[in-house]
Amino acid sequence: MKMKKGMLLLAGLFLAITTFAQQVDNKPPVKKIEVNGSAEIEITPDEIYLNIALREYKNKSGKVDISTLEKQLQKAVTDAGIPKENFTIENVFGTNYDMWWKKKKNDQDFLARKQYRLKLNRLDKIN
Repeated sequence: MKMKKGMLLLAGLFLAITTFAQQVDNKPPVKKIEVNGSAEIEITPDEIYLNIALREYKNKSGKVDISTLEKQLQKAVTDAGIPKENFTIENVFGTNYDMWWKKKKNDQDFLARKQYRLKLNRLDKIN
């Protein structure tokens, strides 16, 4: 009986030792290199897009028409030596000057507004 208890005890110890044994990983460790960095550089842009908005307005002498404003802008663009293909219309708007509660019997006055896009290659052309 002592022998059976001894064998049972040895078998239990062997089982306990084998269950707590660590598994050995035979893979080599993965080598990693991590790099963090930053850089700054200052550049001069070679294309500049300038948005220009023209609006009709009323003053004491009367209404300043959008065509007058357009002619002045086109003259300034050609005087600056900017090619016509770099000067484009981006959007056209119209707003009702007279409010809805102040309706008059004559034609309502609309104020036009246009947005242009001007492509420049050099900053000194802005002025």
